Amino acid sequence: MNQAHALTRGPGHHFFGYYGIPAWNRAQTKHLALETTFHERRPESGDMARVGLVDLASGRFEPLAETSAFNLQQGAMLHWIDAGFGEELVYNAWLADGTLGARALNPVSGRSRELRCAVGAVGAGGTVALGLDRARSFHIRAVTGYACGPERLRGACPDDDGLFRIDLQTGASGLVLPLRTLRDGAAIKDAETQVWIDHVHLNPSGTRVLLIFRARDEKSWRSSLWTVDADGARPKLQIPFGAKVSHFDWFDDETILVSTNVLGPMQFVTFHDGAGDFSPLDPENLPQDGHASYSPDRQKLLCDTYPRGEPPRCELLLYELASKRRVDLGAYDAPPPFRGDIRCDLHPRWRPDGRAVSFDSIHEGTRQVYGIEL
Repeated sequence: MNQAHALTRGPGHHFFGYYGIPAWNRAQTKHLALETTFHERRPESGDMARVGLVDLASGRFEPLAETSAFNLQQGAMLHWIDAGFGEELVYNAWLADGTLGARALNPVSGRSRELRCAVGAVGAGGTVALGLDRARSFHIRAVTGYACGPERLRGACPDDDGLFRIDLQTGASGLVLPLRTLRDGAAIKDAETQVWIDHVHLNPSGTRVLLIFRARDEKSWRSSLWTVDADGARPKLQIPFGAKVSHFDWFDDETILVSTNVLGPMQFVTFHDGAGDFSPLDPENLPQDGHASYSPDRQKLLCDTYPRGEPPRCELLLYELASKRRVDLGAYDAPPPFRGDIRCDLHPRWRPDGRAVSFDSIHEGTRQVYGIEL
């Protein structure tokens, strides 16, 4: 196994939040992270996280800003962008007028800009982003939302909610795919069923979007998988309600990886956009589900598992696509009570050169960011 080393240290808790997003700056000398004084409960309205950079030479966390628009599972959706103002970091935040949006911050000059929508994903090149209303989703599935009052729910299927496109140069945003379009396409009849978009991811060229559309009634919630053009055109239902749909990534502009039970057992499958040609991806070597992402050169797959075994541990692994070889990178304690909304998934990320990965973990008692050189 490769030896993991701590990129951050206590007494504060540090985490990046989600998987499949490059956390290193262009020079690969800094790593994005949040810092909090707690991690044993879900964030509440008014709780603050410090946004900053980890200096990878010294291990020092450099705070740059604060935000209350975060959760323990996805952080504040930290990204690096370059929209013509130098290399900036982006984080979701409540703006001065009470709008849920984002801020782009140049860590060298200190200049900060407002984006009028919370960021959900950033396209290749860092000039266009997709946005979601994480205030409304807090009242439907709190683990991926941002704590706020009940007035933010705004009904079961508001006409002004859905998928937003954000111009990272101007900060302006607009609704490109209303929830109602997906609701009608999925043939949901009950007007009281809450619907929302939970996860989004752009293909490598930034032309097509993969998203999970979910519906919740009083008893449970269901998931469906869709693709749509980045401007909201040509929505296509890929996996309908009735099957389980979990985590996903694009291999190329047409080929999709997703964990699902569409073929029977829960497993990773690949298929082509709109083709329905589902094919299992080595279920003997890969877990049934996990946060999987392709390496920058598309030669390997990085993935974690949910806690299993005794004592319960999250496993981290690489899968070499050509040789079909699994390489176990480590197993990290995930003790109770860190389950549900306060769990700490590893959520592994690739360094842009493909020669290292980072992940979040609580195996040493506090929530910290770790790295592994490959």
